[in-house]
Amino acid sequence: MRTILPLSKRIRVEHAEHQLSRLRMDLIKCEEERRQQPQGNMGIHFHDKIRRLTGQIDKAKQNLERLQKGT
Repeated sequence: MRTILPLSKRIRVEHAEHQLSRLRMDLIKCEEERRQQPQGNMGIHFHDKIRRLTGQIDKAKQNLERLQKGT
């Protein structure tokens, strides 16, 4: 059950949820592209991109948890 939040806070929480889901979709798309590419120099590119997206997802999760707690 979700707690009732003021409108401005609810909008921020929904935005954070949307951002997190978008980053997850980007990560899935990047992993699919990596599987389709032949091995070579592009492996480094995808490794860096996946690492960056993973870091962004972690920050987005922390932001969402902070917003949901209300601090």
